[in-house]
Amino acid sequence: MNKHSRQVDQSELWTYDSAPNSPALKPLGISSRQLRRWTEQRRVDHLKIAHRVYFTDEQLAALAESFVVRAVR
Repeated sequence: MNKHSRQVDQSELWTYDSAPNSPALKPLGISSRQLRRWTEQRRVDHLKIAHRVYFTDEQLAALAESFVVRAVR
């Protein structure tokens, strides 16, 4: 296993249909259709296994974090 890989329990994976209900995305109201568009545009990190696309909790949290606008001090 290289330094970038880790084992992921399949119960930790989200699909296009389930990801909008994840704790990270549900408050933002992101639809599965929008998530699919962003994935196709390569704006969202994801796992692709054969023809299926999956998201980890970390990837969804990073997506949610990308919407934060930092205050200028």
